Amino acid sequence: MKLKSIIIGASLLTIVFIALGFINISNDNTVECSVEETITKISDEVEIWHGVQNRFRNGIFIEKVLEAKKLDDMIDYYPKNWILKYDSVQITVFNKEEVFSAVGKNNVLTKTQKKNLRSVEYSSRIEINVFFKEENSATRKLESSQMRRTFTIVPKTSAKFVEGEEKMIGFLKSKTKDKLDLSKVKTIILGPDSVDYPGRVSVLFVVNEEGKIENVRMNNISGIENTDKILMSAITQMPLWIPAKNKLGVAVKQEFEFTVTQSKFGWGC
Repeated sequence: MKLKSIIIGASLLTIVFIALGFINISNDNTVECSVEETITKISDEVEIWHGVQNRFRNGIFIEKVLEAKKLDDMIDYYPKNWILKYDSVQITVFNKEEVFSAVGKNNVLTKTQKKNLRSVEYSSRIEINVFFKEENSATRKLESSQMRRTFTIVPKTSAKFVEGEEKMIGFLKSKTKDKLDLSKVKTIILGPDSVDYPGRVSVLFVVNEEGKIENVRMNNISGIENTDKILMSAITQMPLWIPAKNKLGVAVKQEFEFTVTQSKFGWGC
């Protein structure tokens, strides 16, 4: 009887140890799984996004500028119906280091304004400031107001990477993979809730008339010299592009911006 009790007791003890062993093994597996999931999540959060876009968001074709006689010809949906009286119209042209400015009386371009606009080149910037009077809907009185528009001259047909955008991004990723340090890039606070958004690092470059890369330089630095060098080197090594073309089909230069940011959602500002 005692022997039977001893055997039963030993069996129960063994079962308890085994059970505890299984519990420990189960807990170990759970911890390992959690660590792996955390690593994956962190990896997703710090994924580096690569993008190449035309440097200038608000572009205007040079043909449209050269043929313009009124502001209406340059500005789509020009609000001439609610401008009751003009005070002045100032048009400033920025051509590299040169700046030309002229003031007119209304939406009809003056001789000097036309001359200045005829001097634009690709990547030239145009700033238009319209000072006018509009009616206050409540008081019915005229009030001073201002409208400001900025444009940058872009070619009719944009330059393209010969093998397509996907191949281009793949090439840039292959040249920068596991080499970039974006730890010193400052975040940007956006929105009413002051949300921190990953900052960006960007490189400017020009695709010339032969489709070759030139004039590569940093626009937003990373704070890590080696990272900046890697990014500029990746752009410099890019294969040929199909150059941009004007209205007549003649190849022209076009400027682009290569951006990287520590975000899987990209850069949309």
